Amino acid sequence: MLHSIRFSHDRPTELSNSGSASKEEQAEFLTGLLHRSVRVRPEIFPGIADVVRITEERLLGCGVRPDVFVHADTNMQACCFAPARYDHPVILVTSAMVELLTSDELASVIGHEIGHSVYKHQGQNYEGLEGAERLKVLADIRSAEISADRVGLLACRDVKTAISALIKTSTGLSSEHIRFDIQGFMQQFKELTENGPNMNEAMSTHPLFLLRIRALISFSNSKDYYRIIGQEGKGSLSLDEVNRSVLRDLRKISGLSLDDLDNEIILRILVLASFAVFAADGKFSKDEQEFFQETFGDLDTSAEMQIVQDKGVSGIVFELRRLIALLGGVSEEDRRRMKTFFSVLEDSFPRDHTQPLRAALNSMGYI
Repeated sequence: MLHSIRFSHDRPTELSNSGSASKEEQAEFLTGLLHRSVRVRPEIFPGIADVVRITEERLLGCGVRPDVFVHADTNMQACCFAPARYDHPVILVTSAMVELLTSDELASVIGHEIGHSVYKHQGQNYEGLEGAERLKVLADIRSAEISADRVGLLACRDVKTAISALIKTSTGLSSEHIRFDIQGFMQQFKELTENGPNMNEAMSTHPLFLLRIRALISFSNSKDYYRIIGQEGKGSLSLDEVNRSVLRDLRKISGLSLDDLDNEIILRILVLASFAVFAADGKFSKDEQEFFQETFGDLDTSAEMQIVQDKGVSGIVFELRRLIALLGGVSEEDRRRMKTFFSVLEDSFPRDHTQPLRAALNSMGYI
């Protein structure tokens, strides 16, 4: 159910599976966690436990449910992680957050973290990356927040509550200071974008606060939202319309098109795939030169040429696999486009030249 409302550019990636933990390993991990936090149980925190139970029933049904812990901290924070060699996701909420939020607002926050868990959002490292690659990872992180916000709304089932929770966790202010004013939010966003995009937003790990509010309001008017909460027939927007609206807002704020970012990385993948074939025999034949010129024109390939000189075909294949992993999930249209190009390479050159590429693509599910 939750996968059906995932933001279009928050695409799934393959995660390694370290296997189930032994009882001893689970006990060791829990001991360390319990030294710093207290697990939410009905006999200790009945009110919080009730919120967790209702939220999990709404979102997960009979699926694996996370363990929720409260941590003593004056900061307004919540996080979700999947510890290595542990069977359940873990959600940590701070005591400050529990004190400030209403039960419904807390449900929104816990639902948001459950969204991160279900979608297997992982802490992506963008340090050391430059250019389009760094922008791509940061855009993925921001896209993950859009998806998780939707799950938070499904948990509390009231857009004002979801936005109130977002405001409180961002500002630390209580209800007495907050007034829900949709027009005010919209006007502030309009004023913010009148001066054009701000590149600082493209380098951030979270979408602009006002953009998240607009995205929540848009999703709350979708047919999919009402269908999931059992009010079939309500809602005026398709999920595709909601996603396009979010993409427009993201571009207004940062000046970046997420599709353009994907296309830039896909182009480098296709170039690397070509070089994997060309470098197989250590030569750049006339046929290969003509193929490349017809396909890519005068594209700068100095980086790929340097890899071939330094590391040969194995270096090209390594870089190809790295970029495919960085790209993550892609649309069906993009996947078909890449597969078609890979097939053209296989059909155009001898089998022994395409073998290294074929092996790499097969291991990553592209053959």
